[in-house]
Amino acid sequence: FVQLKPFIYILDNILLHIAVTLMIFIFGLKIGLKERAAFLGALLFGIHPMHVESVAWITERKDVLYAFFYMLAILVYWNYLERKKLGLFIWTIVLGILSMLSKPMALSLPFVLLVCDWLHGRKFNKQVFIEKGIHLIYVVPIAYLTFKAHHARAPLKDFIEGSMLWMWSFTFYLKKFFFPLTLEPIYNVPKPIGFSHIDYNIAFIILGIFIYMMIRHHQNRWLRFAFFYYFASIFFIIRMKTEIHVSTVADRFMYLPSLGFCLFIGYFIDDKLSYFLKRTRWKYITTAVLTLLLFCLLALKTYKQCDVWKNSETIWNIVLKTSPNSTAYNNRGQMYLDSKRYELAIKDLNAAIKILPRHFQAHYNKGIAFQDQNKFEEAIASYDNAIKYNPEYPQAYHNKSFVYLKMKKYDLALASCTKGLTFNPKSEGMLGNCTKAYLNLGQFDKAMESALKSKEFGYKSADSLIADIKKAEDKAKNQIKK
Repeated sequence: FVQLKPFIYILDNILLHIAVTLMIFIFGLKIGLKERAAFLGALLFGIHPMHVESVAWITERKDVLYAFFYMLAILVYWNYLERKKLGLFIWTIVLGILSMLSKPMALSLPFVLLVCDWLHGRKFNKQVFIEKGIHLIYVVPIAYLTFKAHHARAPLKDFIEGSMLWMWSFTFYLKKFFFPLTLEPIYNVPKPIGFSHIDYNIAFIILGIFIYMMIRHHQNRWLRFAFFYYFASIFFIIRMKTEIHVSTVADRFMYLPSLGFCLFIGYFIDDKLSYFLKRTRWKYITTAVLTLLLFCLLALKTYKQCDVWKNSETIWNIVLKTSPNSTAYNNRGQMYLDSKRYELAIKDLNAAIKILPRHFQAHYNKGIAFQDQNKFEEAIASYDNAIKYNPEYPQAYHNKSFVYLKMKKYDLALASCTKGLTFNPKSEGMLGNCTKAYLNLGQFDKAMESALKSKEFGYKSADSLIADIKKAEDKAKNQIKK
């Protein structure tokens, strides 16, 4: 409705984020936290710098949207635990489906509901697991489809490497949540993966401290809740393989999994304030001042972090200054490409390919840059490289067939778009290119068949293609008569 006017999108994200923050406050009260503890926990969630990516980046509307339905599902489920009404449980399923359809990271919901069962003091009997099984009926298919759609992964060399990466990812979010000093749009996986790299030694130490704290304070139900909630909600996105074109870790992945720690910190501060108020007044004042200072610093950091997400150029310039990687070079190259700064685009795309030779999107974008400059041979070579690293990439076949049409190599154009249609049979562009190739090869029947298929899919371009075919047929008949 509003097309490319950013204000409404940003407002939408902020309103959803505020709603999620308010529901976290309500949830804190429902599970037994004092008002001040629940308020401080929700406030921490609302202003934490790690959440800037989920709110300020319009693309991540899916984060705040899934969290909105997710929190509604949790609140309704808590009411179900207290009132035992079947209708409330049915509503948790409806809200769970909406959350899952917003972002499949909601696949953790059945396991977080188990954490709620534990927190409520419910016995883990047969009914508890049947309820979670009902949730898995919609969770598993959607999660599977998502996994299939994001299958481009680097190979896992061995189990030890995977375990090291898992440990680093698990502790990465803890480190960034408690010490959000440097937050970036994209993080590189430390290489080489192993204890020869200091980051994995630090991760091992952090994991050890975390386990020690859990054992040392195992009787503190709020600390256990924070851990159980974090583990249940983050477990499925901690990877044992590096992604080719997707961040292995990202600030946005910690959006809702941080809930438990936010509420625990709210509880901890409130507990200390209550304790010092009764015993040592100067400690109470000091704790209150330090808390206020902490929240002010977090708010300031969040405000400054929003500058990163101002536009594409600010994002990728910052990333390439702090941690150069293939994705950042490709995305900045694509930005240059959109503004027709071809020399800068090709320079960045070459840098992306140098870092990651199998980056098929960079090869594809490079092909577009050459195509726009009528450098057809170079464009074909780039599209061939994109297909080499992703043989099921229909856009590359489409553009390749288009370039061959420009070069008047109609048989090659036909071969390319025919192959591409096996991966995307409804592509208007490739159906059109096939029609034009058949037409120029004088195969009018096949050209008409291809054009009619376009018309069948409702494409407006079909009518003009059919008219061109009839015109060409009439011309051919007249020549035969002559």
